[in-house]
Amino acid sequence: MMQMVGKYLVLPYWRLLGDDTEPDRVVVDKLSRSYSQMAENDRIGNAQEWLFLQGFDVDMSRVLDQKTSAALKKFNPASNGTLDRDTFTRLYLTIPINQDTLARRYQIAK
Repeated sequence: MMQMVGKYLVLPYWRLLGDDTEPDRVVVDKLSRSYSQMAENDRIGNAQEWLFLQGFDVDMSRVLDQKTSAALKKFNPASNGTLDRDTFTRLYLTIPINQDTLARRYQIAK
């Protein structure tokens, strides 16, 4: 059931199953394809949310500002502060599953 819901909602469900579980290629591919289908400001807005959940201090401006670029470069030095498909995908798939992330998600919801 978890797998079906995860595939449908494009959620990294396998992360709940243990550290030795391989990513689901269907979910990863859907997420990667969504990058191409989004407007740039939507991509950046998602990345800013995910960076915030990862613990970076970024504004939710939907603009690739200096703070966002610096956070992207720190998250993935190879990105040179830009948002490419690989960085976009990795950002989402590596959001921590812990109490700090939950608290940050509540901050976004306010």
